[in-house]
Amino acid sequence: VCWYDAVAFCRWLSDKTGENIMLPTEQQWQRAALGDKKQKYPWGDKIDKTYCNYNNHVGQATPVTQYPKAESPFQVMDMAGNVWEWCSDWYAPYDSEATVNPVGPPEGTRKASRGGSWRHRVKVSRIAARSSLDPGRRYNDYGFRVYASV
Repeated sequence: VCWYDAVAFCRWLSDKTGENIMLPTEQQWQRAALGDKKQKYPWGDKIDKTYCNYNNHVGQATPVTQYPKAESPFQVMDMAGNVWEWCSDWYAPYDSEATVNPVGPPEGTRKASRGGSWRHRVKVSRIAARSSLDPGRRYNDYGFRVYASV
């Protein structure tokens, strides 16, 4: 799915539910993945193939419930590996230690994504790993996660 499709879905779901549904910023995504912890993955610092889908060991994306051991501190599943997840931010350097949710730049050419994917090495599945892509591109290892703002 491309970034524009993900945003269109958020708009559709917002209209349907009356809630403000959107893609998370990178910092919101990272907080959902780690909470207040300083670690490499939502569950800790060690990884093996029973925690997430990476390094092409399954050969495709898997259902979000496939790896129950890998919950984040907020009980969010599949924050590492499986598919890169589009974020609302344009891709640019940012302060990963920020305590207040920074807003990405107002424009750019590539959108940020987080989480790694089933096709990539374990290093790319770390929560700190970032990627970017032209927002009109689609790949079979790109997806998205939504959140409702309060």
